[in-house]
Amino acid sequence: MRKAIRRENNKRYSQDFYLRHKDKKTEYRKSNKKRDQETRQKHQSKLKEIVISHYSDKSMKCQKCGFSDMRALSLDHIDGGGSKHLKEIKTNLYSWVIKNNFPKMFQVLCMNCQWIKRCENNELYGHISDKMIQKYIEEQIGK
Repeated sequence: MRKAIRRENNKRYSQDFYLRHKDKKTEYRKSNKKRDQETRQKHQSKLKEIVISHYSDKSMKCQKCGFSDMRALSLDHIDGGGSKHLKEIKTNLYSWVIKNNFPKMFQVLCMNCQWIKRCENNELYGHISDKMIQKYIEEQIGK
């Protein structure tokens, strides 16, 4: 019970602190854009490294072809539906995975294997709306 109360108090304090210092934080980010961007990129890289390491059993390789360059490795939703899932969680995927104790719905693939999988599963245009596809078809027919 005490732990829950302390957690709630800490959460409330953090929210209040953020609101009181929001302007200072915004001002700092504007005046230190490059440094802020570098810090965010390092943090994002570390999160990615933790998550990829977990899902690849520390091998840091694509589960299909064995490719090991971190720049091309990413998480893949095993059963598809990644675009929809990302819209639902409304946050960074790697952060979400860590906060949710590494759910078993992901695998590590390189971008090539991920695109091949999307083509094989007819998911290639899942991120493009039907209206956009229809507009493109109409433009092509009109030419």
